[in-house]
Amino acid sequence: MRTHAEVMVAIARKGADLVRAGRFTAESMPELTYPLERAEAFARAAHGRAGGEPPESLRAFDTLVARYRAFVDALDRSRREQGTERAEAALAEPLRAVEDAAAAVDEALRREGAPGRLGASRSPQSPRREARASRCAVTSSST
Repeated sequence: MRTHAEVMVAIARKGADLVRAGRFTAESMPELTYPLERAEAFARAAHGRAGGEPPESLRAFDTLVARYRAFVDALDRSRREQGTERAEAALAEPLRAVEDAAAAVDEALRREGAPGRLGASRSPQSPRREARASRCAVTSSST
């Protein structure tokens, strides 16, 4: 969940930067919509696993997905209808809403005691991989 939130914030910022630089085009849209599609798929699966009442972090994630969708819509609309300066101003609030929603997801996960990144499956690594990771950490810190 954190990874999806981080990716959406990073891509939203990149989109806003491209608008600011006057380099955002229709060809840039798939880069913004792909994280949205993946986040929506993740949310559907997470709701299925949650069963009844979803945890606070998932409700916050739903808000983030909705705000990211609104940002993408605002970005596309501003690309078609406004010049660079007006588009930049129009995107400030939707971008801030995405950033705030991502911070709320992170805070909810922290309150729930959710672990940091454990890998794609969110399960602990095998003992062999953990031992290798420890050796790599020691090696990289000693150089």
